[in-house]
Amino acid sequence: MTIKKCILGIIAMLVIVNIVFIGLAAPIEVITKFNTPGKPVGIAVSGKYLYIADSNNLLVYDISNPSSPFQVGKFVDFSTRGNVAGVEVAGNKAYVVEGTSGLYILNITNPSTPSKLYPPTPIYGHPIGVSVSNNYLYVANSNLLLIYDLADPSSPREVSRFEEFSFGGEVRGVYATGNLVYVAAGANGVYILDVSNPSKPKQIGKFSTLGAPRGVMAAGNYLYIADNNAFTVWDITTPTIPRQVAIFDQFNASEVSGVDVSGDRAFIAAGSNGVYILRVPMPAGTPTISIPGATLPAQTPPEKGAAKPTPGFDGILALAGIGVIRFIFWLRR
Repeated sequence: MTIKKCILGIIAMLVIVNIVFIGLAAPIEVITKFNTPGKPVGIAVSGKYLYIADSNNLLVYDISNPSSPFQVGKFVDFSTRGNVAGVEVAGNKAYVVEGTSGLYILNITNPSTPSKLYPPTPIYGHPIGVSVSNNYLYVANSNLLLIYDLADPSSPREVSRFEEFSFGGEVRGVYATGNLVYVAAGANGVYILDVSNPSKPKQIGKFSTLGAPRGVMAAGNYLYIADNNAFTVWDITTPTIPRQVAIFDQFNASEVSGVDVSGDRAFIAAGSNGVYILRVPMPAGTPTISIPGATLPAQTPPEKGAAKPTPGFDGILALAGIGVIRFIFWLRR
């Protein structure tokens, strides 16, 4: 291969990288950021209240004004403290997992004074993440996924386990919706399970991210991931073939572990970084890929907070290819 051909090849690659990687950032904006007394690990939003698993306690914040949240309540009556890691809210109940003492089901009819409904339920292993759907409880316990029947909430009954993860100690986050369960499993990536039969969960998909997923949440056609050092958004129109469409990576430490979403707002539990409330004005399908360590330019969102749709990924590759070919022919004249 001649030197000229090498140079042309390098130029072609740079043109494609410039078009595909730099021109596709999504406009995620910080509404506010605040610290808590402890270390926020898990997070859940319900109406105008935000529930935070803060390592030692469960905290409740009023987010009526998302730019100025304030604490209105807390629950501190855990048998052991230091590992309050996951929280899920369903109706007037909060499901909280503490790494040593297990599952707590709280009455949050009055969010300012959460109260324990039943004695804590011991959970096998070290529970970190929790989700509830269709009267079943899903627990990420570091090494595997546990599924419980909540027919009798005072005594949840384990019905199955999913253990087919490549690396132990990484299963941290879970989100259940309908017959699908998404598991954030760190170095293992994100697993997609079919739980139409909760007693026999079946893997139907798996994908890797640029980080180490620790928290996950799905809403509509999008999957939101707390990716340890970033927050990412994925299009799951086809659930088994997700594609990344946005990233926010302006965190000081790699402790991004919990995520929940309401409308165009994302709530992030980020450990020593604190809690972030972000505006995510995502249109239907805005493909983007991020380069680790790069700060990508944000698009200017149009009125009413909605980002303008950009060409599809295949279309952009085609445009890049045409441009490169024309450029090469021009150089060869």
